[in-house]
Amino acid sequence: MLEPTDGREDPRGLKGDDPGVSGTRVELVSLSGSLDPGRPSKLSVVIPAFNEEATVGKILRRCLDVAADLPVDVEFVVVDNGSSDSTTVILAECDDPRVQAFRLEPNQGKGGAVRYGISQSTGDLLIIQDADLEYDPADWPRMLEPVLSGKAQAVWGSRFMENADGTMRASHRFGNRLFAMVVRLLYGQALSDPLVCYKLMNRRVAQGLLLTESNFRIDAEITGKLLRSGVPIVEVPIRFHGRSFEEGKKIRVRHGFGILWVFLKTRFARRPRIPTQFRVVPLSVSGNGASPNGHATRPAGTEASGAGSPGSS
Repeated sequence: MLEPTDGREDPRGLKGDDPGVSGTRVELVSLSGSLDPGRPSKLSVVIPAFNEEATVGKILRRCLDVAADLPVDVEFVVVDNGSSDSTTVILAECDDPRVQAFRLEPNQGKGGAVRYGISQSTGDLLIIQDADLEYDPADWPRMLEPVLSGKAQAVWGSRFMENADGTMRASHRFGNRLFAMVVRLLYGQALSDPLVCYKLMNRRVAQGLLLTESNFRIDAEITGKLLRSGVPIVEVPIRFHGRSFEEGKKIRVRHGFGILWVFLKTRFARRPRIPTQFRVVPLSVSGNGASPNGHATRPAGTEASGAGSPGSS
């Protein structure tokens, strides 16, 4: 069972007015004028994880270290996506009160984990962080600066800008370049890295996108829907350390066809709009569970109070 955290609604008890969506919460949010009436004060970090026992503890420690020096408060929403290794155990050993960990059973795909993490976030801003070591949290301040200074509403990291630093397989580099061309043709904005993991945006806007994809296509859906809604995206260079398939890289060339379809579908579908009032739709829940076709549970031990560090991997 998914236990509510202090000061947060129980996602099992969400009540909705849409009979077609099980467990829908209707949250009315005013977005007239600026996205936030004041300076953002809290950042939600959504971390989907699937069989990342070798890296999840290390990346959490890095995240917590970087968060200590940020000009905003930080919460971490870690979603263990039905892992079959020791990922759940490592998360259970983390007793830092800033970390909220959930487990989805069965695996819902990266998109399902990201969507669930977004639905549980409470910050003014939201960023997505992979549970491997490909992306460096030390780049967060660089991404936050345009938003905190009022120069941008959404900031994407870029692995391909002039000052970016990192390595990537040739096939993945070619695919990303190709999709950058697709996005420019379809949406009219020049993005060098539309499929990057590092996406920073207003949390309420992220929830208002009503995302539906349940696998790696979630990155294309977020970028496409945000551009179609009229929110411009600013890019900043980031570091990237690509891993091999032997090290756990999961995305394959075949996923590219689905990504292309999402960009096309999002572009030519009815134009999305971020309205003054919108519904926040988390993953559909059943009568006694908290995820579609399964359950979401919080690993034992994550509710413990007091500062602590993630278990080593």
